[in-house]
Amino acid sequence: MTDTEKCAAYFKCRKSFDRIMKELHRTYRKYGELKGNIVISDASYEECDAANSIISPKKAFAPPVLKFRAADFERGFQKTAFGKIPLRDAVEEYFGKPILKRSDEKAKRAEGEYDFLNGFSLMYPEKPCSVWLNAVRDKRKFGYSTVIGEFHSSAEMAGKMMRNVCDVINRRCCPEAGGTIPLAVLSADVTGDPHYFDKENTAGRLLIKALAFLGNMPETGSSEMIRAVYGRFGIEPDSISGASAAVGIRLYLADGTEHRGFKYFADSGEICLISAANLSRIEYADSDKKTVYAVENQMVFSELAAAACEHGLSLICTSGQMKYAGIRLIDMLVVSGCEIFYAGDFDPEGLQIADKLLRRYSSGKVHSWRMTPEDYASIAKGDVISESRLKRLDSIVSDELKETARLLAATKKAGYQELLIAQMSEDMAKFGEALTEKMPL
Repeated sequence: MTDTEKCAAYFKCRKSFDRIMKELHRTYRKYGELKGNIVISDASYEECDAANSIISPKKAFAPPVLKFRAADFERGFQKTAFGKIPLRDAVEEYFGKPILKRSDEKAKRAEGEYDFLNGFSLMYPEKPCSVWLNAVRDKRKFGYSTVIGEFHSSAEMAGKMMRNVCDVINRRCCPEAGGTIPLAVLSADVTGDPHYFDKENTAGRLLIKALAFLGNMPETGSSEMIRAVYGRFGIEPDSISGASAAVGIRLYLADGTEHRGFKYFADSGEICLISAANLSRIEYADSDKKTVYAVENQMVFSELAAAACEHGLSLICTSGQMKYAGIRLIDMLVVSGCEIFYAGDFDPEGLQIADKLLRRYSSGKVHSWRMTPEDYASIAKGDVISESRLKRLDSIVSDELKETARLLAATKKAGYQELLIAQMSEDMAKFGEALTEKMPL
């Protein structure tokens, strides 16, 4: 055993030195040398005695505060049996690793990150993914924080993730890519796991950031933009879930002919489900009377479907937060000149959904429906809304909803669409009759 190892062993055998050694280590890391004071504000008698056994000149310490100059400890250490050993060497041996000044440690950390990323740039010099890899390395953006976070957690897993993402990019950014491929199939083909690139996973989020950069598209977490990013590279995410239930909606193909399957549902007044996969071949959507009611709640939709059929109106259900299929369908209906009347719950989330729709369509083709302060005041109130949720009302900017948002914030209780079904049904009946009277004979 070397003298340095014997010295470290001496201090390790005496627990009263442990916090003193940690403070010495902290000082070396901060300044690169011993300077300033060593302070332990809740020291024990044992720690005070331990410090006094080393420092020079000696002092009378008493708990709870132990304070001495670092230089005094070093001077006293040089007078001990281990005095020929540099104190820094003893502290390094005590902790089992070299002491790096924080600025040096930060530089070493940054060097390791750069070397990790540069390794992939060297691995794929002529591949489509190289543009993204170089940007991540040099700009420290476009997924950089995601990669580095994973790197410091597990360099091995980070490396595997990067190789998989690069594999997808190289497959979908080459002339031979062609057509579309489901995300799950692509994921299984590349990694063996169909869920590896799900957007809830780290690899899925990184893939979206990489493709958004390569496609020169905004990097955002909205489901609509994520789908647009995938679509740019011929990747089809889950296209079945998130379908919108509908009555009286007509869908048309690129050649102008009506989709035969959905024509049957529209003609017969039956409920159908319209998914993103269904809309992939659809050029535009329409409504016979150019009027479409949209509701957030599935039960409300079920109750109003009969009224919509009876009066020749169209009705869709968004099922809470708007999914891609619902947004795409409303986009098509607005382009066709349809008026959309949207009704949501009287809670922060319901008003936010309605507000986003109203702000999205500046043409004035989308309106709130039964979401006025009077409607809210007319129904029984539900659960108390937490303060954290109420803060979401601050984001409401649409004139149609501001007063309702203010009343909801003051009342702090939710109200639900189900309590307005009778009034909604009456609205549809009156509107349907009015349209029938205006129709030419």
